[in-house]
Amino acid sequence: LSSASSVDITRGTITGNTAGSIGGAFYSSNKETVVIDGTTISGNKANKGEGGAIRFVGAGNWTIKNATVSDNYATSNGGAIYAHTGTLTIENTTFSGNECGGTAGGGAVYVTSDGVLSASGSTFSSNSSPNGGGAVTVANTADRAIHKIDNCIFSGNAAKQGAALRT
Repeated sequence: LSSASSVDITRGTITGNTAGSIGGAFYSSNKETVVIDGTTISGNKANKGEGGAIRFVGAGNWTIKNATVSDNYATSNGGAIYAHTGTLTIENTTFSGNECGGTAGGGAVYVTSDGVLSASGSTFSSNSSPNGGGAVTVANTADRAIHKIDNCIFSGNAAKQGAALRT
């Protein structure tokens, strides 16, 4: 994504994409607003970095709702999503079978120190990381960041430290 002010993806299928480096299906370095609603995101890969399906950096706002995010892989952190700065909102979404190979973790979701995570009504199951945060890693939280996880289910995730959540 490049220089877009707003992107809406509704009832789509995003599957089987491979990036040579980061962001298997999506990479963004701008301040856009992205809403992904009712969409299946599966089987995407980042072969040499973060974000098996999605990697974003910049002060953007990403919302993923009513979606299924499954079987994505990143060689580094954030098996499905790597959020570096900006806000990631997850609503009524299932993350399953996502995996990362990075030591910082986030089998499904990795949020860096300048990012903000809000997740509600979502399920994180069978995601994995070789070190920490089998499902979710929120790294080096800045003093100003407030993360919210509300009414979510974490089940069957695997990691050396914090199989469900690592902070």
